[in-house]
Amino acid sequence: MRNNRFLLICSLLFLIGLSACGGGSSSDSDSAPPPTPPTPTVTLSVSSESVEVNTEFNLAWSTINADTCTASGSWSGDKASSGSEIITEVQIGTKGYTISCSGAGGQVSSSVEVEITSLTNTDQWDHVHIPYGTDDPNRQWLNIHLAYDQSTPMPIYLLAHGNGGSADGVSENELHALANEGYATISWESIPTISNSDEGAIGIADAQVMFEWVIANADTYNLDPDHIVVGGRSRGSIISWQLAHSNHPSIKGIYMYNALPQSAWQDVGTWSPVDEITIDSPVTYLVYGPDFDDDDGHNPVNVDPLLARYDELGIGDKITRHVDMWGDFRGDNGGWTNDAHTMHYFAEFAAQVEETIIPHTLSRNTLFMGHSFFAPIARQIPVHMTQLGNGDHSQHVESSPGETGTPIALWEDEGHRNTVQAILDTGEVELFGMTASPTMQGYTLWIDYALSTNPNTRIVIGTPWLDFPANYSDAAIYENTIIDGIDSKIQVDIDALRLLYPNTEIINLPYAFAAIQLRNMFEAEQLPGVTELIGSNPETSIFRDEKGHGHGNGLLLDLAEFIWLRHIYGIDLDSYEYSAGHDINLKEIAKSILDKYAYYFEPSTPIIQKGKITKQIEVNGITREYIIYVPENYTRNTSQPLLMSFHGLTGNMELNYGNTKFNEQAESNNFIAVHPNGLSNRWTLTADNNADVDFIQALLDEVEKDFNIDSNRIYSTGMSMGGFFSFHLACKLSDRIAAIASVTGSMYQHAINDCSPSKPMPILQIHGTEDDIVDYSSIAGLLDFWTNHNNTEITPVTSNIPDVDAEDGSTVERLEYLNGDQGVEVHHLKITGGGHDWAGFRGNMDINATEEVWNFVKDYDLDGKIE
Repeated sequence: MRNNRFLLICSLLFLIGLSACGGGSSSDSDSAPPPTPPTPTVTLSVSSESVEVNTEFNLAWSTINADTCTASGSWSGDKASSGSEIITEVQIGTKGYTISCSGAGGQVSSSVEVEITSLTNTDQWDHVHIPYGTDDPNRQWLNIHLAYDQSTPMPIYLLAHGNGGSADGVSENELHALANEGYATISWESIPTISNSDEGAIGIADAQVMFEWVIANADTYNLDPDHIVVGGRSRGSIISWQLAHSNHPSIKGIYMYNALPQSAWQDVGTWSPVDEITIDSPVTYLVYGPDFDDDDGHNPVNVDPLLARYDELGIGDKITRHVDMWGDFRGDNGGWTNDAHTMHYFAEFAAQVEETIIPHTLSRNTLFMGHSFFAPIARQIPVHMTQLGNGDHSQHVESSPGETGTPIALWEDEGHRNTVQAILDTGEVELFGMTASPTMQGYTLWIDYALSTNPNTRIVIGTPWLDFPANYSDAAIYENTIIDGIDSKIQVDIDALRLLYPNTEIINLPYAFAAIQLRNMFEAEQLPGVTELIGSNPETSIFRDEKGHGHGNGLLLDLAEFIWLRHIYGIDLDSYEYSAGHDINLKEIAKSILDKYAYYFEPSTPIIQKGKITKQIEVNGITREYIIYVPENYTRNTSQPLLMSFHGLTGNMELNYGNTKFNEQAESNNFIAVHPNGLSNRWTLTADNNADVDFIQALLDEVEKDFNIDSNRIYSTGMSMGGFFSFHLACKLSDRIAAIASVTGSMYQHAINDCSPSKPMPILQIHGTEDDIVDYSSIAGLLDFWTNHNNTEITPVTSNIPDVDAEDGSTVERLEYLNGDQGVEVHHLKITGGGHDWAGFRGNMDINATEEVWNFVKDYDLDGKIE
């Protein structure tokens, strides 16, 4: 028994590592090795391998024999040995998630990939996938999210997404933050991923096309075209940056997220964001996810030069930079923890914008005053002026209901009188319109006061329709009653006023005929969709209430607007590309009214539009655009030369207008400047069936019809491809083009071989020897061709231009080939060391290409040198 107990105890002691039971001690070589720790394992899974942006998905992991885990890739941080996590990604692309776990037996990892795609559910938008351009509807589209307060026109936030994103992919939180501040959001599409400069140029051009569409269509969506904020994320900030700093009066601010990443600063010699900043740049907020010490291409340190430039210009208080939003407002799962996401600072920004908006001055060139049968039409005129490209139109409408809105009543009301007189006192009122007055004194008091400070203003007297239309049993009685009133009172008064003011144009505007015509058509059942004479729906009735006060979108007021446009402003309704959205052609009805009742309207001289005007023309079934600049001193009594300036490849008419500044030359030298727009930002240089040559022919025909142009002095110039196209016109339209000037353009041998001008052609070529786009080696050939064609002297007269800017890295030599046929000359400004630039704007600063162009071409007409 004892021996058994002894053996048991010894066995137990052996198991716990003690040897006290005899037999001596055992050596290390005789002991068993410790067991090997087991190898850990880890499994990582994802709830879905493809997830839409801003949508939650789940990562789950589990381990065996692991103590600690760490996440890497598109997530980070220490993790438990098993668990799950909700992830939200805010950018489109492929995301990789790795978890590495360790235990006594070693370390293991597991990874998954998730494809983050664009949103397919666009329910958060009020209007989706609206085309804004004609180039490519699959590329040029936008979405609109309206503000919550829509009682007045809404300010606009223009948002361009980041690379790989989509205009659909804006979070509801961001849209909510913008809508809460009263802003409508327009998220616009271009090339989704921009990878080179050509694609970037398309994006920049799309930004301008989109902007013009928004201005033109703002009224349709109750948007405020005079209050626009430009936004963009990463790629979106790059293609929006020029627009944001274009100094357009409608642009009130810039709010961008992760703006101008490292890629935007790779070639600052060609383009630098700093160059776009001017003293007039708007309030700017740049907000960033990363902090300064983060290794990220969007590091906010990239924009240090911008802040420095703002400070240099003395506008440092206009720019604010917020950083480390990822550290402050994003959780470990990658989702935002704040309510507004990237729009966190927008409320603060919007308040600053409101503080800096300058109140409207009293200065107006158009003044309307009247009652509720007059004012609603007047208030729509700026919408049409915007559509027509008349950016110089400014107006004030003074209104008061019923009889209190007649001229005599407004004069007798001190408040109204003071307001109207203050505007007249500026001396800038070109058009003064008023409702028909029951007394002559109502007219004369206002006309005398207006002419005392505005001697050249035009007077418009508008006659509205009669109220209480239901009191007139049919259209014939309604018409006869109105015409009797015009014949017996209004026409008599206007004839008397024309005798009193023989040097003043007084326009009779009896737009009451709009109501007469519609009522006649209604009773003849010729108004489809109109079911009642008086009703609450402006689309199905002529009059909104018993007094006929129609809504601004109503049939009656829309027709009246067309009558105003044609009679006061001389607008060609056939070419005016605007539709009021009705099932009947109101433009044709307006024209028929003006013809049928011509006696009452009498021909009126259209206002001469001056300044910068954007126009459209249809050529071969395609709508083409151009900017025309008419100097302030232009009159129809004197013909003026015309200069066309063509943009380069990937450029557009707006950039060409802004960079060349021919408008300034036009003002000081009395000529009209035109900047045509190429299709797809280019010009066609082939000889046969050239749509761009057809466009220029039609453009010249239209401009010569609208303005007093000296058809013997039409000139062409352009930069780069615009210079190539000017040479093309010199070859193909030599019967209309008197002289050309090319800046960084050229002619290659195939173009020279196909060129047969019908007369000598004066030529100016400005070119840099270091041009890396259009090689300088091509210039010798074109000079040889034109000097031979023009029969000039072979050896040029040379002179050096003073090197007034020694720091621009270039000098200029003038070469003049003289004594050609009909006095024609060929000049070349050789910029040694110069690049692909418009001299005086960028690159060489010893000359100003704009001045050189005009000073050369102005000396020629179609017959050669002007003696």
